Amino acid sequence: MSRKRVLTKSPKHKLKLIKEDGKSYIRKKDLDHYFFEQGMTREDFKFHFGIGHRIMTQSLYKHYTKDQIKRSQGEKIARIQRENNSNRVNWYKPANLVEVDKIKEAISTSLTHEEAMEKLGMSKYVFSHHLQYYNLAYNETKEKSKKFLSLTTEEVELLKSLMFYNKQIGLLFSRNSSDIIKGIDCINDFKYTLFNLVRKLKRINRKHIKRFNIRYSTNNIEYQFYKYFKHLKLDVEAQFPLGPYKYDFFFPKFNLLLELDGSLHEINRDLIKDELAANQGYKVIRIKLSKSLLNKAYDEQTIFKKIKSCINQYQLFQ
Repeated sequence: MSRKRVLTKSPKHKLKLIKEDGKSYIRKKDLDHYFFEQGMTREDFKFHFGIGHRIMTQSLYKHYTKDQIKRSQGEKIARIQRENNSNRVNWYKPANLVEVDKIKEAISTSLTHEEAMEKLGMSKYVFSHHLQYYNLAYNETKEKSKKFLSLTTEEVELLKSLMFYNKQIGLLFSRNSSDIIKGIDCINDFKYTLFNLVRKLKRINRKHIKRFNIRYSTNNIEYQFYKYFKHLKLDVEAQFPLGPYKYDFFFPKFNLLLELDGSLHEINRDLIKDELAANQGYKVIRIKLSKSLLNKAYDEQTIFKKIKSCINQYQLFQ
């Protein structure tokens, strides 16, 4: 019984390689012509010239920058997607493909990467996978995120009024780095001075606070939630006491206790609190701040948007 001879396909052409430090490289003029001008891929180099990925990669990084290589690769992917009606290309196709119009809409209506990912319900990896597949840029959103960190008119006016308290605060409007740092230090000192003053005022006026049964939020995120609930004209109590514990918010109309879970929450303690509230007939809902990305929000508009999203996601008042 004779064995069949298996023929291997030999490369159609040969490229002259240069050797440096014991390594083989493709000449720059050949890469310019074939890889960049004619748009050949790494697979094309393997088929036509018999050059493997290792030589190809080290040659590209020897002669070109990472951005040049990435841009060329993106252009090739875009061209092949156009030729093959986009979604039929399987090189970078995500497992659960989302329509390109939905991706573009989320990008155009978002201030940050995180907000777009939240709208689409995607992880960072899946989101970047879709951007690569559809060859989408995200420059506009990055520009928006820079504006999002700028001061509002009200904040600038507040800083100006604080200059009467300490003239060094005016250094924030300087262009000198050391002066700006001094101004920030001054504001930071003022923050703690004001914090201690508020604590003293609460102690001095404890009788009046108890008389009206007033309780205050303990941190900025809780305060922003409380502010938003008041904006919705909801009947809400902050730091609601139940047994030996306090709950972040209580809504009498819905018999609902709301807890905001940050990174420092203790799971065992939370379970005890949930059991106590359930035994007393209360409904408890916990919002994970890290999952809702509220721990990375700074300006009021973004925080309110995320709070609204949390209300819809957890169906708080339905």
